[in-house]
Amino acid sequence: MTSFAPTNTPVQPAARSEPSVVAWVTVASLLFWPRAAILAFWIFSDLLGRAYDGWVVPVLGFLVAPYTTIAYAVMWSVSSNVVSGWEWIVVGAAAIVDVAVHAGTLALRR
Repeated sequence: MTSFAPTNTPVQPAARSEPSVVAWVTVASLLFWPRAAILAFWIFSDLLGRAYDGWVVPVLGFLVAPYTTIAYAVMWSVSSNVVSGWEWIVVGAAAIVDVAVHAGTLALRR
């Protein structure tokens, strides 16, 4: 007969595993490709120059929030050379992606 009485043996916490190579490659890709797109827009197009008044905001966007920078520039050029209405939803979604990528990077560092 089996007893279901609790035992006094300590419970060991689960061993923490190291992030996989796939996780590192995914995060590296998420960090690299939007920056590559910004450089491509800068070199082969005048989209960033038309969407932003100067060079400071695109450079800061390149460093901190590349998805948002690209989304704003693309939404700016879609219809009326201004971001308005539903276009802000796309820019907001890109900002959420930027935050998620930064959070994923921090999670892999721990």
